[in-house]
Amino acid sequence: MELRLFAAAGLAAGLIVAGSAQAAASKVTLACQADFQKLCPTATAKRGAVMRCVKARVDQVSSDCQTAVKAAQERTAARKAARAANKA
Repeated sequence: MELRLFAAAGLAAGLIVAGSAQAAASKVTLACQADFQKLCPTATAKRGAVMRCVKARVDQVSSDCQTAVKAAQERTAARKAARAANKA
């Protein structure tokens, strides 16, 4: 589960979208930036190197980062559910 959580962090941080999704990505980026820098200081953003590095060290990610990722996942799930309900 933690691996999925962190994979979602990378996706949320990497997305550039409008509105509340952008705010969620910003919160994840802020909460996790120190972890990215600490755990993978030489990894570059190209070709997913940072995410591969962080996934290998997911047990070392801060609780603040994990909390921000979980909150972003919950908001995303709620938006998807609302869109699905509107289409029905």
